[in-house]
This record gives sequence, structure tokens and C-alpha cells, in this order.
Amino acid sequence: EALTLTLSGFPAGATFNLGAADGTDWVIEDAETLDLSILTMTPPADWNGTFTLAVTATATEQANGDTASATASADYTIAPVNDTPVSAPDALETTQDTPGTINVLDNDSDPDGDGLSVVALSGTPFTGLTTVMVTTSGGRTGQLSLQADGTLTFDPLGNFDDLASNETDTATINYTVSDGSGGTVNEAVNLTVTGTNDAPVVTAIDAGSIGEDDAALTIDLLAG
Repeated sequence: EALTLTLSGFPAGATFNLGAADGTDWVIEDAETLDLSILTMTPPADWNGTFTLAVTATATEQANGDTASATASADYTIAPVNDTPVSAPDALETTQDTPGTINVLDNDSDPDGDGLSVVALSGTPFTGLTTVMVTTSGGRTGQLSLQADGTLTFDPLGNFDDLASNETDTATINYTVSDGSGGTVNEAVNLTVTGTNDAPVVTAIDAGSIGEDDAALTIDLLAG
């Protein structure tokens, strides 16, 4: 006697480790020869909910081909699992005299649709407006300010004025994103500060006097 099991009612896209798909059903041939205790189902990615699995067992007499069938069903529930937020690196580029601003959450998302927030900046927990100092690869320091909506501002604080025109200094800034449901991911901002051409500084020229019949007065315009 041969035994065939036909499974139905499971989520579309689910698979089992025994048998094969047959349209919207799943059929396990020669079930009498298999260890059915190891039967498992893999649901579709990110699927959760309740479904009713129906199993129809069909016995076929090998001698004459007679068949007999019986069906049983049971409800199963697949609980949702929180998915980790998806993040991408950020780039913050500015010049030596100008604060630069980006929103670090603009290119981040959550598979479950949860709202995202930054919970730490350079290892410092976020508490309202959070400000930390950052040191670049060139040893210069600037100030980072993070707001609740993910807006990150870097202020050079005048400490990058020694950069030559088009010379750059960089730093990597780490931050942590949370979905509020237990999922977190660490990401980085790549900071680049570019030097600009500084205007010459003209200092006051020493006053001098000369009589109308005296020799010419020499003034060094580059002194000071």
C-alpha cells in the first residue's frame, strides 16, 4: 500500500523539506517510506500570521489501485520577529570656515516600517541635543551636534584655518540607529573638511612724515 500526503492551506511561497510543490498544494509521495517526524515548513521571508494546514492522506492498494482518503487540519501561528534597521554610510563634506549639516537618517530604513532614531553618537548616548568633540586624522578638533530628527552638524570652530587651499582633513564618526523595537545597527559618517584660499591679512602701516624738501620717504608695505 502506497501513501501520498497532500498539504494545502499554507502561506503562498512556503516550502517543506519533504516532497514537492504541485500548484498551490504540496505533495509527498511514498510517505510510508519516510520519517515524517522530521517534516518542517519554511515560511516566506518576513511572513507572519495564522494559517490552517490541511493534510489529506491517500492510501493506494498496489494490487488493484483502489484508493481511500482522509483529511485532517490544524491551525498554526507564525509570530512576527523584529527586523534590524537597514543603514548606509553617510558623507558630510564642508570647508574649513563653514559648518556642514546632513541628516544621517535620510538613507536609512526599517523593513517593518518602524520609525528610526539615533540613540548614540561616537559612543555617547543621545539625550536631546547631543554635542561631542571630534578629532580628525590631522589632529584638528571640531564640534558635532545631533538633533532628535537625525540632523548632524559639524562646526570647524576655526581650527582648520591652517589647511592649504583644497587640502583635506578627515574623520570617521560612528553612530547607532534604533527602530524602537529592539533592533539596532551601527553606521558611520565620513567627514571631510576642505581648505580654502585665505585672503591676505593687511596690518596697519606705521605713520611717517617728511618735509617738503626732504629726500623721498621709503615705506615697506609688506612689513608686519
